[in-house]
Amino acid sequence: MNKTLFLSLPLILSFAPACLDDEPTEEDYDDVAQAVGSLVANEGASVDEVSAMEDAIEMALGQSPLTRSGDGRYEGQYLGVDYTYDLVCDDADGATLARCDERTEEARLDLSWTGELDAPRYRASLVRTGSWTLSGLQGDEVTFAGTGTFDVQSAFTAAFRPVERTFLLDYDAQYDGVTYDRATSRFTGGTIRYDVRVERTRDGRFRDTEASFDMDVTVVFDGDGTATVTVDGSRTYDLSLSDGTLQKS
Repeated sequence: MNKTLFLSLPLILSFAPACLDDEPTEEDYDDVAQAVGSLVANEGASVDEVSAMEDAIEMALGQSPLTRSGDGRYEGQYLGVDYTYDLVCDDADGATLARCDERTEEARLDLSWTGELDAPRYRASLVRTGSWTLSGLQGDEVTFAGTGTFDVQSAFTAAFRPVERTFLLDYDAQYDGVTYDRATSRFTGGTIRYDVRVERTRDGRFRDTEASFDMDVTVVFDGDGTATVTVDGSRTYDLSLSDGTLQKS
């Protein structure tokens, strides 16, 4: 079961609607782009969007090592993260299968992850949920749609300067026609939209909030191993999906 995640000068993110309180700095835009970019790049960690997709595919095709505890429910732990999946699977004729297996063409699933991660580029504790539909499971490219949430406390190195950023991250996400290539383990098309609430903080004896503001982030997969990340409709970045490298457009 392949797993992943991300993210460190003190800052706190929440992906949920709220009133705009302060003006973000240019560094804030860069850091939010880097944080979201880490979610969708295949960096070999353990609870990012790539890992979520791979796990969902394995579950739908009956290949997961998790324990089946009831009708369509699978539970287990991997690398310090607890996983629960509830699935309903259909075959190519639209018939609902008694159990998800290699015949699955479309799957509807609800997932829940909780745990602690320590990856090369970032550390994090997290809670995530998702309600997704996967289609095209008999082919090499799977289409992914639905909604999700991700509540993360994490740390990562900033993209354009040698400092660490820390975040508390609560996001709401919408997945629109996202396609995933199983051979390359990369997203190849579609869009993910994130609503982000940010609270920037500083470290000291106590963690103090310096500013808070909202951002919207759109990730468009370009089909050539890259994605375009746009923050608040005004700052655009080119993202390498293979290693998470981010460049300003």
